[in-house]
Amino acid sequence: MNIYKQIKYKTFEKFDELDDSNPNEMTVIASISLVDENNVILCSFGSGSKGVGKKDLQNSYRLHSCHAEVIAKRGFQIWIYQNLEKYFVKNNQIYELDKRFKIAMYISQPPCGECQIIPQSQIYGLSAAKPLEYFETDMPNFIIDPKRLRSIPCKLETPIDNRCPSFCCSDKIMLWTVLGIQGSLLSQIIKPIYLDYIIIEYREQYSIKNGINILKRSNCQIQDILYINQRRISNKFKLKIPKIIYTRKKLFKKSPYNEIQDNLTNKRVKQTNQDVKFNSKSILFVEPSHVEKINSQTGLTWGMANKSQHIIKFLPQITKYKLFQLFKQHQDTKLTYYEQKQQSRKYHFIKNRIQNLFREWTQDKSHFEQFQ
Repeated sequence: MNIYKQIKYKTFEKFDELDDSNPNEMTVIASISLVDENNVILCSFGSGSKGVGKKDLQNSYRLHSCHAEVIAKRGFQIWIYQNLEKYFVKNNQIYELDKRFKIAMYISQPPCGECQIIPQSQIYGLSAAKPLEYFETDMPNFIIDPKRLRSIPCKLETPIDNRCPSFCCSDKIMLWTVLGIQGSLLSQIIKPIYLDYIIIEYREQYSIKNGINILKRSNCQIQDILYINQRRISNKFKLKIPKIIYTRKKLFKKSPYNEIQDNLTNKRVKQTNQDVKFNSKSILFVEPSHVEKINSQTGLTWGMANKSQHIIKFLPQITKYKLFQLFKQHQDTKLTYYEQKQQSRKYHFIKNRIQNLFREWTQDKSHFEQFQ
């Protein structure tokens, strides 16, 4: 069995082990694995397809996006903190992933947003991810323009306060191709980590690789992102577009795009998927044994009431607050989360240059990040 199939089936096995949802509920799953020539370590796993509405974002401790790709990525950040001495090499106080290993991500459907805008498709249709400029309007979602950045998908009739303003997954992955999947805090401890492969369940023949290609989408050159006056901004950061591997057989059983679901979803391109129910419980797994269930509509630990949202010990481990506590175990700081992030100056400088290449950006969340 090749390495890609191993990753796929390990992800399936982890879902089957942890899932307790209704058989008729759909979901999305994703995982991040560490691979070498012969072995696969499933580092993190996530499931989910929902996000927290705007009205509930005022609490900084919530997990805003509960999409599978985001949960798997944040779970991988926990895995990094736990394995710095095992799979990383330290040089001048900075860790670097051992060069023997590659990083692979598996996703059970094309990432929401640009990768799902396929006008010619009879299966995937046009993504319901709304351009961020029109997030609080009734403008139709179906605007085809690769230079637009989009929010998490929502239906047109969804009230504004129930829409999630976080970046859709296509846009997040596109940013990771330059900034890495470790985030700004970890970039103060380790060199950026880039995805080498993305394995996507995909039943069409049309390529979706341009959906995460920042040069194609922004119509710019790499110099516009990583250079100033022909000088490299930082030798740490680069453009690394992962190899995309499509898998079209033995698809995830609870994907709405699985052929066995076609009668239920009515090919989704017709937008008649009102009967499709997506599970509101997200799952997080971090190797070797950490498991959490998260309410993907509230961004809180499953079973935790809204009135208890300030009980820190019950928050999901992948919230910004909890990840910051892990960071502080490795680096002493008296700064707030927001202030500490800004210490990654070149990370944010490059991120701001990327922002200038697109027509819109997600809302400023700095006022949610004033905590220690």
